Amino acid sequence: MHLDHTLESYTVSNKLVKIRTGEKLFFSLCTLFIAVYTQSPFLLLLILFTMSSITIWSGVGIKHYLKLLMIPLTFLLPSLFVLAFLRGSEPVLTFSVIGMHLTMMREGLELGALLMMRSMAGISCLFFLIMTTPIADILDTMRKFRMPEIVGELSFMVYKLIFVLIDEMESTKIAQDARLGYLRGKRIKSLSLLLSSMLVRSLEKARNMERALEARCYAGKMPSLKFGREDESESKVHVMSPSLILMILFDACLLVLAVEGGV
Repeated sequence: MHLDHTLESYTVSNKLVKIRTGEKLFFSLCTLFIAVYTQSPFLLLLILFTMSSITIWSGVGIKHYLKLLMIPLTFLLPSLFVLAFLRGSEPVLTFSVIGMHLTMMREGLELGALLMMRSMAGISCLFFLIMTTPIADILDTMRKFRMPEIVGELSFMVYKLIFVLIDEMESTKIAQDARLGYLRGKRIKSLSLLLSSMLVRSLEKARNMERALEARCYAGKMPSLKFGREDESESKVHVMSPSLILMILFDACLLVLAVEGGV
């Protein structure tokens, strides 16, 4: 199953799809703010565990979620690993590589671990939002807060084009695998061909998308349907739902702990 089909199916069929988009947006952004603000490793791990648990409980496959979580982790680990050699004055481990003496510092290791926990906690907040809410609903809610129309339309198109390119990359890789393109010494050459072809394919897909929009009389706005809820704008009286109350209480507890220095 392709990545875009998997994510889209989760956003419209999860257990939280009927909760107002504004509530989920408020909850995820407030929790993200607390994750950026706090210096407590305990709170960061609590946010990561809580947001991940809610996302998985809503219906997102745990294996698929962990695979997605590994994507940013692979980018974080190398850069944070470098901090262990650049910050601090108290050595923890010294070793030699090709005649060079490298020393890991305690302060650098602690800072790297804190930054990794903060990054993963923030990512879990964003994953909660994008995996339980259709992108069209998120952008529609942001427009109500006076977000420029052009920003919303560009965000929607970029979101769709990312998954189009991922589909193209997966199809090309499958074709290469079928021809034993990644067997032994062919791996590097096949990977370079895959990456170089993405530029040509991305330009081609962008042109095709532009033609398709013009053929459908695109006038700067792409209408979309809302999933699983009544139109929030039609409701004259907005009553705080139990889910919103729980979200506010959770964020309030986190904020109090963060202000007081964590646990």
